[in-house]
Amino acid sequence: MKMAGWRLGFLGVVLWIGCQEGGEEPLAVGGTEAIAIGSQEELVAWAATQKEAFVVQGDLLLEDAYLSSLEPLRNLVGIEGDFAIRSNGALTDLKGLHNLGYVEGDFHLLDNGLIALAGLERLERVGKNFEISRPPPECQTAPGKSRPRVRKGRAHASPSGWFPARRPPERGRQARPP
Repeated sequence: MKMAGWRLGFLGVVLWIGCQEGGEEPLAVGGTEAIAIGSQEELVAWAATQKEAFVVQGDLLLEDAYLSSLEPLRNLVGIEGDFAIRSNGALTDLKGLHNLGYVEGDFHLLDNGLIALAGLERLERVGKNFEISRPPPECQTAPGKSRPRVRKGRAHASPSGWFPARRPPERGRQARPP
């Protein structure tokens, strides 16, 4: 099957719509400039224009945006640049990213209110660094809700939560004196 496609460019954004053998390719969104989202309303409005599967061509930055949900990004399948989700204390999960398959650059999840990494089950590849940090004290979960604990040291992630990279000493066991 031959490939057919159209290119439409406006305001620095290039959309490519076409088909290949095996199905339709996702829309390519963005250009060389980073896409920076500043609020939940802005995310909803921007993502509403993406009604089918899409790939962000550059960086996608969701920083200090007071996001509570990533559900508007449900059609996002890939990011060719970096992806940063930073300082969104009300964001407790990543469920809207359930179709995200890859991030070619760095993937930063820093200082959010994340309780679990649910939503990243389809993520297969991060091209560079995958960095996660716990939220600052002012963004901690309300009393009565459980939160996985990450102790001092590096942490690694799985779709079901966070786990310490090394085991803390068992309670009641003392280290031997030198």
